[in-house]
Amino acid sequence: MSQQMRASELRSTLFIIILMASLIMFAGSVYMVKQIAEIYGAGAGAVLQTRSDGAQIAQSLQPISSNLGLFHIGAVMSYVLSIIAIILFGSALLMVGKRKDEDATHALTYGLLNSTFLGIYVIIIAVILSYFYSYLSASYLLVIYGGIALGAVANGYLQYELRAKPSVHLMSASISIDPSTPFSNMINLQDEIFSKMGGHLRVIDKHFNSAALTNLSRLIEGYAGNLSKITVITSKEMQDSKFSLNASEFEKEMQGRGVPTEIRVMDPKDSAEQHERLLMDDQVAYKIPPFSIINRKSEHITKVKAAEARARFHLLYARAQKI
Repeated sequence: MSQQMRASELRSTLFIIILMASLIMFAGSVYMVKQIAEIYGAGAGAVLQTRSDGAQIAQSLQPISSNLGLFHIGAVMSYVLSIIAIILFGSALLMVGKRKDEDATHALTYGLLNSTFLGIYVIIIAVILSYFYSYLSASYLLVIYGGIALGAVANGYLQYELRAKPSVHLMSASISIDPSTPFSNMINLQDEIFSKMGGHLRVIDKHFNSAALTNLSRLIEGYAGNLSKITVITSKEMQDSKFSLNASEFEKEMQGRGVPTEIRVMDPKDSAEQHERLLMDDQVAYKIPPFSIINRKSEHITKVKAAEARARFHLLYARAQKI
């Protein structure tokens, strides 16, 4: 398993831990609302009863009845705490929902949102406990503390993973292909690009034919274990007579290696408009020459914006037909 895939699985685990922590804090805040509301209700009821009967308030309720305003504020704060907990849970759900998204921007954004509201949650609960700790059950407070600690550690490590650790893609901005050295070009492409790719490998190339399939097979040789899936989008016009057979055999071979493979033919209208050829995985995207001559074409292979490349891929994929 590649470093990239391990990092993706680690992030998914952290998302689930943050979701669990958020759920614990939400459940704890709801119970806190219930407890403080009951205390406030008991004090308010005692005041009303004594006013009606002219009796004295029980000694155990005097601290509450004499500070009803404070307990009312406490009830409101605990209610706000529940709203903050809902936001925490919602942002955690978004992270889990986006855990398979290749773009780490979502993880970073929702992680920062969750971390920010976790800080607000801690501040509010600290204020509540400074006044009402003695009235609340210590056992369930320990559960809330555990949720806070779990969320803080997972959020902190997630930010470290997304920000501090170096990218596994450390290649230069572009690779130049020298037509006079096709063999060396193939080795260079493997070393600089394909050995570092992981997860879902996608290719958009309207000229993708049997020769391109051969080159793809050569380029991923030795690194197929890093991939979770391969999808190629080509056009009908460039397919030679043996392409369907070659594609079927390639798909079966990759399936045997545990890498599901799909080759689709883009919509004719898209084929007429799609001139750019793209290669992408779960993290990066490249503009490439035709795959059939990727090691022979005098052209630069350059990085492009991954989010835009994926958006284009999804658009073409949705309208393409499987061979």
